[in-house]
Amino acid sequence: LDIFVSAVSVLYARMVSGDNMIQLLVEMLQGDHAYTSGLETSCQFIAEVPLHVQDSVTPLHYSVSYIPTDSSLMKRKVKAADIHSVVWSEVRGQEVIDLHTHLLPPHFGALCLWGIDEMLTYHYLVSEYFMTAPADITPEGFFAMNKNHQANLIWD
Repeated sequence: LDIFVSAVSVLYARMVSGDNMIQLLVEMLQGDHAYTSGLETSCQFIAEVPLHVQDSVTPLHYSVSYIPTDSSLMKRKVKAADIHSVVWSEVRGQEVIDLHTHLLPPHFGALCLWGIDEMLTYHYLVSEYFMTAPADITPEGFFAMNKNHQANLIWD
């Protein structure tokens, strides 16, 4: 039911912003944009916020669904008060996987590394740190420290 309600809210938001209902139906019939299976398209492909990312802090603007750039919803002017929410939504809506540094999305569970401490303690940066580290910081001492302390040393 949550997915259905989310999908309806996307369609409603597009209509309220000025998209023509006939044009929405044409998109569905022709299988354009998110409607890959035409009228049989699952609500999950249209839903504003999929269940796996729903939480109490997700802004209304958040969208991982494809809303055409020519939609009136996408052409609305953003008020200054909404900039934070819109930027958060756009950034959060992008799927980024960095296989080189092993920074993976949260659904990878224990394999998920994220945050500034993980980035700073990446093995390339650790090896560069040791090229300029004070003589009293040995590899044994460094690796005995917690991740936050290691990251702070590398950052400094």
